[in-house]
Amino acid sequence: MNMKKVLIVFTVVFLTLISVSAEEKEIVGSWQLEAEEAPYEFQVGSALFYKSEQKLMLKLVFEYNEIDNIEVSQKDNTYQFNVEIDYQNIPVILKLANGVLTGVAETPDGDVAVVMKDDK
Repeated sequence: MNMKKVLIVFTVVFLTLISVSAEEKEIVGSWQLEAEEAPYEFQVGSALFYKSEQKLMLKLVFEYNEIDNIEVSQKDNTYQFNVEIDYQNIPVILKLANGVLTGVAETPDGDVAVVMKDDK
């Protein structure tokens, strides 16, 4: 009886780890970024999600600007990170649905819609 319980717990933990890893693998890579309501130099760019020391990280590349080493937190299909732009800390919250990341950047001037599409 105890062996059955141990096996069930092990199976549940194993399946949880597999699902988390699949979600991270789904986001790792290059994405095209659009934020139409952002200042001109931040409206279009690319985002590179990558793993570094077991952490999910992000590099943003715009025409005149590049921001690297952004740590990304994940809970289910929601991703959160902070970006410093013009000495302002900008929280960004994105949700992954149907292969597209959508959400908002919470700027001092109001929320700005952000869309990222997989570059594959």
